Amino acid sequence: MRKGLIFFLGMIVGALLTIGILYFISNRTSSVGSGSTALYGDPGISLFDEPGDAMSLKGFRLFQVLPNGAALAQSTNKANVQYYFEYGDPIVLFLPAEGTTYYDDLILKVPSGKVVRQIGTYRYETKNEFVKTVPIVQILDK
Repeated sequence: MRKGLIFFLGMIVGALLTIGILYFISNRTSSVGSGSTALYGDPGISLFDEPGDAMSLKGFRLFQVLPNGAALAQSTNKANVQYYFEYGDPIVLFLPAEGTTYYDDLILKVPSGKVVRQIGTYRYETKNEFVKTVPIVQILDK
């Protein structure tokens, strides 16, 4: 009887120690590399130190505004952005800008004297559980 009780208590202590160690490891690995987690409240946002090369995009149609204020947009390099969005045009992300409110189906055109530059990447999971990575862009002076 006593041997059975010692065995049973040993199993419980072993299970509790295993759960505790796994919890500690889980918290440690989730905190490593999470420097961008606080960035706009989204761990998928990764910004470059400096803006990248200019992109030949001329317009954007926003199709989804995220809870943090950023917006996913379909882009095009055609001049008449009102009508020429096509399947396969690149998807980009705009970060929330001060004084700017994004909404679905908003059309953004790149003004003359300005250029679109990639400033980072955004990684997210779709409803179909596909992981996608899109460029984060910003409209800047030439």
